[in-house]
Amino acid sequence: MDILRKQVPLQQWIMLAIVAASLCLQACERFVAISPPEFSTQAVVSGLIQADRPWEVYISQTEGYFADIGPLERTDAIVWIELANTDTFHLPYTSSLSPQISPPFLAGYQTREPLPKAGNTYIIHVEVPGLEPITAQMVMPHSPNIIDASWEDSASIDPQGRLMSRLSLQLKDPDIHQRNYFFVYAETIELPKTNIEWNSEDPSIRFDMRLAQRDSNNIYSIFQQAQYISDEWFTDSIHTLDFFIPSSRMAFLANFYQGWSLKLACINEPFYRYTEEYVKQRNASNNPYAEPSPVYNNIQGGYGVWGGYSLDSLEFYW
Repeated sequence: MDILRKQVPLQQWIMLAIVAASLCLQACERFVAISPPEFSTQAVVSGLIQADRPWEVYISQTEGYFADIGPLERTDAIVWIELANTDTFHLPYTSSLSPQISPPFLAGYQTREPLPKAGNTYIIHVEVPGLEPITAQMVMPHSPNIIDASWEDSASIDPQGRLMSRLSLQLKDPDIHQRNYFFVYAETIELPKTNIEWNSEDPSIRFDMRLAQRDSNNIYSIFQQAQYISDEWFTDSIHTLDFFIPSSRMAFLANFYQGWSLKLACINEPFYRYTEEYVKQRNASNNPYAEPSPVYNNIQGGYGVWGGYSLDSLEFYW
């Protein structure tokens, strides 16, 4: 009589192999304790000061990657400004300056007197309990001078087939003996003409504008709404910049606003370098092959930026 042999299903063989492999791995199992590197919390200063405007400085602190999530703002800092090693004045904490976000990340410090003046050297000192004292120095740049500006509607057509209006801005470099930096933007003037319900919290709307001299490596754009420029490629103290703005955008805004204002600021080197490296980091954030780009820091004993700018403006009405 033949003996019938039962065949073992393939799934059972696979299960037996997995169990055997698991037993072998458990026999070699070893627990390794990983200790993250020590992290030193430091203060962070955000201060981009406009000449002849109240001082506004924001203080926070760094946080380790493995730290518990919590508020980063420091409302207990002592902040004071030193003017050319002579006068000093304090900036008290002002709760109304702190952004209304949760959790909050910045604490605002403000004072209205004395106002910052162009040409002066200002040193900021910050002491935060439990953290290393920090300091930074900057020179407030002189105001630029808008000599003339002209506007030409529907001056050209861009590669996408849109009508573009051209704004020609003639400016005077405030100091031809040193490197100067600028940013330019345009925005609508005050409230809309009609009584329609406006969704924006800010009644002013910035334009999307492009500088014609796009071949220069010293031009940086922030969401196409502000152009940051170095005078490295200026040929003389008086220079003309041409900007292009979509004509359809201008026609739309003309239905609601009385006019618009052109803003030209002369910014110091810390402000410009911070913007330059911020733009590079932002552009590389979605590119896995891009080289990491740290943001500029001119704070001794901590992190952040301490810079300034002076502003000139010109208004146009439709």
